[in-house]
Amino acid sequence: MDKSSLVEDKNDNVKYFESLVAAERQVFLELLESKLGQSENPYSHLKIVADTVSESYATLSARLKIVEEVLLGKESLAKPAKPVITEAAKPENNLRPNEKVVIDARQVVENDNFYGLEYNKNEVCYRWTGPDRTNQFEIPVTRNETKKLRLRYVGVVKPGMFGAVTLDIDGEVVEHKVIHEKDYIIVEAPLVASDSERPTQVRVSFAETFSPEELGKSNDARKLGAAFHAIEVV
Repeated sequence: MDKSSLVEDKNDNVKYFESLVAAERQVFLELLESKLGQSENPYSHLKIVADTVSESYATLSARLKIVEEVLLGKESLAKPAKPVITEAAKPENNLRPNEKVVIDARQVVENDNFYGLEYNKNEVCYRWTGPDRTNQFEIPVTRNETKKLRLRYVGVVKPGMFGAVTLDIDGEVVEHKVIHEKDYIIVEAPLVASDSERPTQVRVSFAETFSPEELGKSNDARKLGAAFHAIEVV
């Protein structure tokens, strides 16, 4: 076989390998998107990605081991060392509750009773709530002491809506206050200490939602509540 034929065969093998990589990549992405789509909670997505990657890696390693056993014989393979996973490398440790948490409009999901991401004239990000009256958050925060829960908004579709807002923490309606601070409307409540290790569940409900169209403001027919900027625990 001449040199040109060897080069041609090599190029064909490279192209074949690249096509296999592309096909496997597409299969993995479709699997990942499918699993992410089954979870409505965006704060669990990191663990889903970690689990999917580790599962795919384990499957690949098992396939390679089978190939090695077929080619080299079972007895020729040394027993693999047990992998050592440090505490910091464990996926669940990346999801541990934090002392302080800030989740802004860029991190919430558009179809989870939020509309698309927007920015006001001060370049502050926000999403309109709606079309339903209630928004729910899952906050991975430690509860070893009483803290402050704050929801920041940069606007409201109709004046007076915060006078009838309801705040629910872990299934219980709590008292809150509404603070007007420069460019923000803040709903604030104490987050009392708790022994629970589960993420804190927060629900915010308005009495109604309205469209700018029905209020005579514009031809925007979306049912809106308030312009959410962030939820924070400090």
